[in-house]
Amino acid sequence: MSQRRLALVTFMVGIVIGTLGSAPVAEASRDAGFQRFIEALWPEAAKLGVKRATFDAAFAGVEPIRTLPELGPPNKTAVPGKGQAEFIKPASDYLKESRLQGLAKAGRAKAAAHGKDLAAIEQKLGVEGSVLLAIWGRESDFGRQLPKFGVIDVLATQAWLGRRQDYFRKELLQALLILEDGDIAVADFKGSWAGAMGLTQFMPSGYRTYAVDFDGDGRRNIWSSVPDSLASSAMELVKARERDGSDVSWQAGKSWGYEVRKPKRLDCTLQGFDKPRAIKDWAKLGYTRAYAKAWTAEQLDDPAYLLLPEGSDGPAFLVLRNFLALKAYNYADLYALFVGNLADRIAGGSAFETPWAKASHMTEAAIFELQGQLIALGHDVGKHDGKIGWRMRLALGKAEKTAGLPVDCYPAEDDLAAIMALAPAQ
Repeated sequence: MSQRRLALVTFMVGIVIGTLGSAPVAEASRDAGFQRFIEALWPEAAKLGVKRATFDAAFAGVEPIRTLPELGPPNKTAVPGKGQAEFIKPASDYLKESRLQGLAKAGRAKAAAHGKDLAAIEQKLGVEGSVLLAIWGRESDFGRQLPKFGVIDVLATQAWLGRRQDYFRKELLQALLILEDGDIAVADFKGSWAGAMGLTQFMPSGYRTYAVDFDGDGRRNIWSSVPDSLASSAMELVKARERDGSDVSWQAGKSWGYEVRKPKRLDCTLQGFDKPRAIKDWAKLGYTRAYAKAWTAEQLDDPAYLLLPEGSDGPAFLVLRNFLALKAYNYADLYALFVGNLADRIAGGSAFETPWAKASHMTEAAIFELQGQLIALGHDVGKHDGKIGWRMRLALGKAEKTAGLPVDCYPAEDDLAAIMALAPAQ
């Protein structure tokens, strides 16, 4: 019997014989600070409707997992290589060709196996089956690589020790409500190091907002029901919102975007999700479709954003509103690009035409420092978090222009030295 199961059995026996009353488990070996954190959480949980028995059973035997990524004081960078893969891996590693090929092959097999459900989801919600299969493949390798952390364990750890304590505290309370609703047993409540759950990886708040019972068995089951999982992911896309609340809901019948060939006189500071232009206007600037494909008349009128994941090097993309819907599912550019390209391949599309530049990342600590220097110069880098997002690339390109550096909109060690020389003394 596992330690956690043993603790839960001991706790339940204590209730029966009346020796524990209503107090939470408090073994002498448990971390006193963590125990106080749990006890302080109870009034909030009770106010939301969580019963005491549910609360105590959820935390029976739970201890902080101090090896999780992104633990530490707020606004500090995590240990390099220990955080979210979308932000710590170079594009060439994250979008590895062999992996995309393997997932595309498996995805086509899943399309045949689940064709009826996929067609029903697309008819009802307007999201193509290839997109949902790509999310499933990226998130859990079609269910073959499901995370095994206890959801309560990781959310409690992150809410107590993590860099985003307020966020994870809210997710922890939502997880308790899932248990209160009886949707899953504590012993089966498994997820990732950040608490994401199921075949297509929902955070607890996402599950409670978007999860649907599509197979008609009376239960929203994202852990083992393929129809429920894929329909729930479709629901999140069709209700997608930006972080500021603006509507980026999925548009049926539209692509996520297109790989393009760059013009000879490339200005990488034209990239960004605040600079939409009709594709016909991008075409006037010299952007043409990869593999010499022609634009259709309908495509030419679509508003699109320039995406340069490796700055002036590597592939370029014109992405549409559906790309923003994918980013609402997971905010990283590389994640949305992975899902979009994989969906195309599952539907019969091609690999990237332009190879990735295999640019090596600076450490998160160095990027964090570079962001600080850019902020001191008055640039908007998005979050000051040590991660390379589109605002960071755009801010760097503008600073490179000012400094007289080669403008490539991608951070490197020489950028840090040059920008530090420009920034005012702090």
